[in-house]
Amino acid sequence: MEPTLAVVTELHAGGCTVRPLDGSLAHEAAYGPAVAGEVRIRPKQLVAIDHGPRGPEVVWRWMLGRVIAIDGATAQVARADVAPEDMTDGPLEGSWMELGAVRGDHVTPGSLVYFCSDERTRRVAAVAGDDAAVSHAISAGGWSDIIAHAYRTA
Repeated sequence: MEPTLAVVTELHAGGCTVRPLDGSLAHEAAYGPAVAGEVRIRPKQLVAIDHGPRGPEVVWRWMLGRVIAIDGATAQVARADVAPEDMTDGPLEGSWMELGAVRGDHVTPGSLVYFCSDERTRRVAAVAGDDAAVSHAISAGGWSDIIAHAYRTA
């Protein structure tokens, strides 16, 4: 089954409450092996949920950021999902990354975006705001293969 997309609304021990982008009811999701103890999940982040035999599990996450500047096919993106005093897991001031498939999606300085910034990939995945457009951008951006690989190797 293809993972579904959701936005994290609350954190709990071992999991979180998520609001699915497909409009279905909010529900709990445990942290899957690919993220448990490895990836810090925060409210407002976009996550991929696997609905396997163990129940809903978070298998991937994208951080929420604000575009500061654009230079050709790259954008400087600052974290927007964490207060500066709580920042412990990466640069808050902004990192340069690929725009990838969202280049034509009217990304401008000030746009809120979902992005991934780790050792495997450093790129903007989708412009935040329109749930259907986010789902389309993730689907069109080749993220399914990245998520599947991360989940298999966890």
